[in-house]
Amino acid sequence: MTGRERRGAFDVGDVLDGRYQLLRELGRGAAGAVFEARHLFTGRFVAIKLVAPQIGTWSVGELRIRLER
Repeated sequence: MTGRERRGAFDVGDVLDGRYQLLRELGRGAAGAVFEARHLFTGRFVAIKLVAPQIGTWSVGELRIRLER
């Protein structure tokens, strides 16, 4: 198993939606991981939460509660 497989589908350096480059991981939990990212066109820094693949088995209500928490 590679480091990427253990961490999930995304890693530092990846570009999401052609706009956001992941700079560093800020935290990780049961629902996914939060990354610091930079918008490639504006240079603005943002936080992006990427939902873990196993979350697809949760109900929409459960997912909403966990993400709001």
